[in-house]
Amino acid sequence: MSRINEIVSTADARRIYDSLQPRQDSGWNYRLRKFGMFLLGLLAAIAFFFPLYWLIMIALTSQALIGREPSILITDPSIFNFVTVWYQSDILVLFANSLIITIIAVVGNLVLCSFIAYSLTRDFHGKRGLEILLVAAMLVPFQTSIIPAFLVTRELGLLNSRLGVALPFTVSVIIILILASAFRSVPQSLVDSARMDGASELYIIFGVFWPLSRPALATTAILSFVWMWNEYMWPLVVISSPSNRPLPLGLAEFQSTLAGEFALQYAYVILITLPVIVMFLLLQRQFIRSIAQSALKE
Repeated sequence: MSRINEIVSTADARRIYDSLQPRQDSGWNYRLRKFGMFLLGLLAAIAFFFPLYWLIMIALTSQALIGREPSILITDPSIFNFVTVWYQSDILVLFANSLIITIIAVVGNLVLCSFIAYSLTRDFHGKRGLEILLVAAMLVPFQTSIIPAFLVTRELGLLNSRLGVALPFTVSVIIILILASAFRSVPQSLVDSARMDGASELYIIFGVFWPLSRPALATTAILSFVWMWNEYMWPLVVISSPSNRPLPLGLAEFQSTLAGEFALQYAYVILITLPVIVMFLLLQRQFIRSIAQSALKE
């Protein structure tokens, strides 16, 4: 009797196992499904890259040819517009200002948000309320707090300075939550071992959590870099001296000065976009790994 039960249970297990396996389509149905997925991906790629291609095409076209009949292909390309923007504008000064401001914001986010994220991995009274408060703070746009931020910046004597532009962006709720999620995946045994060896809390953060959270750190670096590099409203409020303006303010002035010169404007946009592309290319492996790890978490 036990032998019969064993055979029946084995058959049931085999049937359940087969039902859980993905069905392998064959023939024309499988080929049509694969072709449909490929075609859908191709259309999505074209829709995504065509505006970028059009931007590059106009930037490589002389101003005299822009008014003619438009063409999909790049005809008679020239880097004259890029050379004109590079030498006849103050893009180098603006680039240096944006780079300094962005570096301050990125470093501030990585360090300060790591402290807050580390505290969220500990158990303390009111932790749940603090997490709810952080999530609620994400619903408040920065524009609603721009007047208090301006008053605080003025009291600190940081108006019309690069530090004054970067200071409000050195802490971000989204980055805190990303780092806190990554820090929670670090085994507690490693933290306990570090404490037993006499490690300080700073060493635990930078010597234990950081090496094991590189994908999350790369993600936060990319996000903070893009946010600060593209920020327009806050520098417009804080900066009054032309020598301290970042690139977004310079682009707005460049567009108003050369209204109608689309080739020069597009060349300017491409030049100020290159650092963001380079930043992503340098950290794309860690960024993709961070997304994969987030998808695998239960």
